Amino acid sequence: MKKVAVVDFDDTICNPAKPWPAVGTPKKGARAALQKIRDMGFEIHILSCRTDSSVYKYPIDRQEQVRKMEAYLDENEIPYDVVLNKDKPVAHVYIDDRGIGFRDDWEDVVKELENMEDVKWH
Repeated sequence: MKKVAVVDFDDTICNPAKPWPAVGTPKKGARAALQKIRDMGFEIHILSCRTDSSVYKYPIDRQEQVRKMEAYLDENEIPYDVVLNKDKPVAHVYIDDRGIGFRDDWEDVVKELENMEDVKWH
């Protein structure tokens, strides 16, 4: 089985832009880091809540959101293998701006959460 890295799109690969769902410039180092991850043998799967209709106040075309993300990644020469249009997939690693690394110590998780200045949401 090929190793899979699931990577969040907004605020992880690209900077935020207003009004949401506008897309900002790529995050510094994203392209190079994702290329290194790919060179390590990982498939890169992009995931975003942009394909989740519960995030929007109006009906969305999930596949159109996928096409827009693919176009952005291609335009900015950011390596990826697939942009997902589904719920959380099985992966070897998840990379997300809202993620907290779990290292078998729930007290550390709570401390990290308490130390967050705010929990962002669009």
